[in-house]
Amino acid sequence: MVGVAWGSSNPGKDLPPLTAWRGLLGRQDLQFVSLQYGRIEPDLKILTDGDPARILHDVLVDQLVDMDLFAAQVAAMDAVVTISNTG
Repeated sequence: MVGVAWGSSNPGKDLPPLTAWRGLLGRQDLQFVSLQYGRIEPDLKILTDGDPARILHDVLVDQLVDMDLFAAQVAAMDAVVTISNTG
């Protein structure tokens, strides 16, 4: 299981386009889990190219509400791929 986070709430943050993630997310030998915060449904449609099963999104885990639950989710991952989502 590979956790992924691709965005930032910082409006000045320079981010790669969502389509840049498709190479990684297209790997059939990996299962991906969203570690992204916020409203992500529009992003998931772009990231998964119409295959929503490519990225699992547990709506019960909200890192802005329950950091312990989020930490447990991250700890369960075999790997994590993320951007720097601060400054």
